[in-house]
Order: sequence, then structure tokens, then C-alpha cells
Amino acid sequence: MTSGIPKLLKRLCLPAAACALLAATPPPAAPFVALVQQADARTAAKDWAAAAPLWEKVVAANPVEGRFWDRLGTARYRSGDYRGAIAAYEKAVELGYGAAANNAYNIACAYARLGDKDKAFAALSRALALGFLDLPALRTDPDLASLQGDPRLALLVPPLARAPKDRQDGWRRDLDFLLWQADRIGAAPYRLHPRSWFEQSFAALVASVPSRTDAELTYALATLLTGFGDAHSGLQGSALLGQSLPLQFSSFEDGYFVTAADPAYASLVGAQVLGVGGHPIAEVEAAIARTVGRDNEGRWIQVQVANRLRYPGLLFAAGLLPALDSAPLRLRALDGRETTIAVAADRRFPDIWNMKPAPPGWTTIAQALPGPDPLYLRHPEKNYWLEPLPDGRSLYFGFNTIRDDPQESLAAFAARLETYVNAHNVDRLVIDLRWNNGGNTQLYTPLLAALLRLDRIDRRGRLIVLIGRKTISAGQNFAAELQRFTPATFAGEPTASSPNFVGEDDPFVLPYSKLMVNVSTLAWQMSLPQDRRTWIAPFLYLPPTFEALRRKQDPLLDAILSLPIPS
Repeated sequence: MTSGIPKLLKRLCLPAAACALLAATPPPAAPFVALVQQADARTAAKDWAAAAPLWEKVVAANPVEGRFWDRLGTARYRSGDYRGAIAAYEKAVELGYGAAANNAYNIACAYARLGDKDKAFAALSRALALGFLDLPALRTDPDLASLQGDPRLALLVPPLARAPKDRQDGWRRDLDFLLWQADRIGAAPYRLHPRSWFEQSFAALVASVPSRTDAELTYALATLLTGFGDAHSGLQGSALLGQSLPLQFSSFEDGYFVTAADPAYASLVGAQVLGVGGHPIAEVEAAIARTVGRDNEGRWIQVQVANRLRYPGLLFAAGLLPALDSAPLRLRALDGRETTIAVAADRRFPDIWNMKPAPPGWTTIAQALPGPDPLYLRHPEKNYWLEPLPDGRSLYFGFNTIRDDPQESLAAFAARLETYVNAHNVDRLVIDLRWNNGGNTQLYTPLLAALLRLDRIDRRGRLIVLIGRKTISAGQNFAAELQRFTPATFAGEPTASSPNFVGEDDPFVLPYSKLMVNVSTLAWQMSLPQDRRTWIAPFLYLPPTFEALRRKQDPLLDAILSLPIPS
């Protein structure tokens, strides 16, 4: 007679009770899966009265998954069972599911709905301590209506609890609020400088208020915020002073050039920028660079200098322009002639960062130059796209941003890519990330999974990734995971960030100056903890030049296609 316990378990020398548990036949999974599907369906339909009892059955069967408790909390809340919602949200917080701050806020809303102000304020304090981001909701959320008018509401954000007495006090309050936010939500704001450095620097800035204009104070603050030490933290682009030039500038190894313009200035497209306001471009570059947060000392700085050349207010604040409404540009046209032209600023396109290749209606460099466009210039407006290459064995994948296209989600595109590679016997895939300045990291998982399944390209020399000075944020994360999990060969120039970096955009407005500021809230670790590289370096280093663009050439892709495809 045998015990029925597998011999392997006996050899593990486990206690008898553990062996019996492991050897037991588990209950059928299908009914539980069907139950979760039903609960998800009722939640998607916002049928909260039906969803709540379904989620109650789910958590009874599996009480260790935080997502289930979170869904139960929402269903109970929406159906008016506030006490039940509190219990479920508390369990989700305990299990570490999602954003604990948001669930603590939901608990506060539930207490407010119940009329228990004391517990509502305690829960709000907890939410803020956990990093709750949506501060305006404290005043505008109808779920907190019962708390409005209570003096405790103002005290939740101490720097804003008092009105400023004058201009100097207004700036003092702004900087107190900024430091309070850095303490509360910053992932690692004091990596480069201790908190005391910011306290002293902000105090000196406040002391200088009577002798400085707001523009000068804004420039000074922008330089100080680079002390947070990452590319996402600092003053937001269009906050760098309002009006902007109707031009797009881009950086290359051979200088700064106008690469797009409003039709009124179409003749300037292709011109090299030699100076601004009588100052040589090197001096202008240095002044703007002092306001640029960065993850490394690579070409990201030049990318941002080019972007911020559009803001005459920034150059005025730096003492390089006499006025805010225009900028005299010293240019060298495509024909070699040099001229100075005053370009008027306007408010039509204050932020063109994610307008690829340029705002609608503008003349682009691709349009201004004769000849067919190289691949990387053909569809910068598309989030992702494919093009078979002339050798018949290679496929080009332009991956410009990590956002779902309204016509085709990234997950659907990943499936189409996988099908295409297998159906057409593609032997080399070239992924171009040179335009990719980020998006949503959570969206590319299906794409990464599809690439890992492609055995034909899962070899050294068959998966090529083109990277550059604009590859940052979610684009950086994707590049890092490709490097970690595939045999990809990287080419181009270093990425704008490092494999492990501090980032994320959750900007807030300073109450007095109305400047938009960001303090990075997440520490991304897409590589090993001991990976301290400043960037992902290319195996083949070939930075972009305007001269190549002028010839409508892409030496980097040409170099890749000149290499034999490994067998």
C-alpha cells in the first residue's frame, strides 16, 4: 500500500501536512475564471449593483490579489455602499495594489459621503503623505463637498494656507510649495544636492525678488531646478515664458538649423542659426543649457536648446534679448548667404514638442529640399509603421512614440508585425527609435513579447535598433528592455537617458507665479540594479548631420543595410 504522495515530494523531506497540500487535487479553475470575467464585464458596463456581489465572491475565493479588492471597492462605492468600499480599499492598500495614495483618497471621499469629517480629513492627510497628485480635486471634487468651508481643508497643504502679503511673499510661498511637493512626491529629488542646498538657494532667490523682474526670477528658478538632476524635472517647456517664435529648430552635429516654419517664414527653412540678438550661438546655447534638466551630459541638452530657442522670453530673461515679442536671428541660408531677420513671436503654438514633424500648415525641411525623403522622414507623424526594405529580407519599423494610434492599438500593431515577419520570412528587423521621446511604458509589453517570439530575428545582427539624442522616457525604457532581453545591436548615438533613471511627468502649477513645474515621481529600473551606465551606447556610432539631411540621405540606415545578414 502506498501513500499516494509522489516520490519527488518524499525526497524533498517536506512536513507531512505540506506534502498533503501539494499533492491534493486543486479545485477546477474554470468557474473562478468565469466569475472574474463576469465581474469585469459588469464593471465595464458600470452595472455597479451587479458588479459588487460578483467581486465579493471573487475576493472570497482569492483574498490575496489586490486588484480584486480595488474593483470591489469601486463597485461598492459606485453603488452607494461607502462603508463597504472603505473596507475593500483598505485591503487594496494593505496588499500594495496600484497607487496607494489614490485608494487612500477614495477612502477619504467615502468618509466624506458618510458625513464623518474627522476620518475624512485623516484619510486625506494619509493620501497626501502617500503622494496624492491631484491637489485641485481637494477643492473641486463633489465627493468632498461636505468638507468645503472647513478650516482644516486649507491646512492640508501648509504653504497654501495663507495668502501672500506682497510680490516677494508670493514668490516665497511658491518656493515653499515647490519644496513641499518635492518632499512629498519626488522619487529622488535630493540625489545631486541635499535639501538644505535647495532651501538656501530658494531663500537667496526670494531675497532677490525686489531687484529682479519676474522674467529674471523665472530664468533663475529654471537654472536651480536642474539641481533635481533628471530630464523630466524642472519648468515645463511652454512655461518658459509665453510667446514663441513660429519656427522649429533642430540640433545636429554641425549646428542648429531651422527645420520647419510658419508659411510667413518658409524661406528660412534649412537656414543655420549663427546667433540670436547679436550674441553668437555658442553663447546662446550656454545660456539656455543652464535651464535644461538632464539624465546625462549627452546630446539631449542640444535637443532642448533647439526646442527652447523658440522662446524669446527665456532669452530676454537671460539678458540676451531686449524684448519679449521678437528675436533677431543671424542666419546662414541654404545658398550660403548670411542675413539677420527679426522674427515676431506669437501664441499660436506655445508647445510643439510632440507635433511631429511640425505644427499643421508649416513648411518642413522635407518639403523644402528636393528629392525623395529618407525613410526616417517619411512618416514622423505616425506612432508606428512598417516598410519592407529593398534587399527583400529586411523590414524597417519606424517607432516614433509609445502611444496607441486611434486606428490601431500598439498591441494590434505588434500582432500584425509578428504575422508579417513570419509570413514574409523577414531575416532582419530594423527598429528606429530616433524620434521616440516617450509615451506610456505600459503599452509596449505586447510588442516586446511579439519580438521575443520571433525566432528568425532572435540572433545577433538580425535585430537592429537605431537610437539617438531624442530617445528618452518610455522610448528609453523600451530600448533598455530590448538590450536586456534580446540580442539587439544598437546603432546611432547614445540615448538621452540611462537604463535606470528618475522620470515621469505629473506637473503642477505654482500658485503665485502660475509657472508649470514638474518633479519626477518615479524611479525607473529597466536594467540590473548595479547598472550605472549614463546611457545606452551604440555599437555603431554615427551622429546625425544637417549635411546628410540636406542631401536627403540617412548614412546610419545605409551603414546598417551594407552589413551582411548573419546566417
